[in-house]
Amino acid sequence: MHDHDLDLIAEHASGLLTGADESRATELVGTCEACAREFADHTRIRTLLAAAPAPSLSEFERTRLRRSVLDTVAPPTPAVAPRQRLFLAAAGAVAAVLVVVAGVGIVGQLGGGDDGFTLADGGDAVDTTASAEALVPFDQSAGDEAETLMADEDAERHVEEAADDAGLAAAAAPQLMVEVGEIDGAVLDSVLGELSAAVMDASEPLVVEEAVRFGASCAPAVEGEILGLVLASVDGVPTQVFLLGDRAEPTVLMLVAPDCAAPVP
Repeated sequence: MHDHDLDLIAEHASGLLTGADESRATELVGTCEACAREFADHTRIRTLLAAAPAPSLSEFERTRLRRSVLDTVAPPTPAVAPRQRLFLAAAGAVAAVLVVVAGVGIVGQLGGGDDGFTLADGGDAVDTTASAEALVPFDQSAGDEAETLMADEDAERHVEEAADDAGLAAAAAPQLMVEVGEIDGAVLDSVLGELSAAVMDASEPLVVEEAVRFGASCAPAVEGEILGLVLASVDGVPTQVFLLGDRAEPTVLMLVAPDCAAPVP
């Protein structure tokens, strides 16, 4: 009996030994049945791994990884608060009115009249007095509107909070119903992988009525809670794919519309 030096046998199978260590490993393999089995297993595994294709990312996986990295490292876009947007809109309206009124005054002076001005270009003169008078009170109304918008602090605060809440809700809600058009089986597998990740983050299953409105006519025939849904034409066959059961390892159910039967292998 001897202590089986399995690490030595593994290195021998990898071709890493030389000298005395190689001689000792060769002797163990030739005289010990357990060592010989270990050597044979390592040799067979190395042969299989050498013949296997090198692992690589699919285009879908590369795109998803790139998007995740960019979302993490890209600088955030500065948001404009609702209050600031209201202020800019009101200030822009007032400035536009002032420019128009000033322009009317200058043209009126060029025309030489006190009550208005006329334009003539080989035709009949056009009296613009009424237009100039109509612009003057609009300046006041625009100023009043700007003052009202800026003074209503409480309303603006509620608008900003509601917008922030809506943005958070939209960001937190995963896309659980997807329509992808004409695809093949390989692309469908990639889509299902993406959908499975979204299902993990979802808090509630899909409502059958919502799935039907989305286009999943087979949803009422599905037993159990529907976690995710894909509508696609897989190799020319209109297919409805449902994710069911456990969120960590959902079950895939494929049904062919409009009969809701399992697809033919």
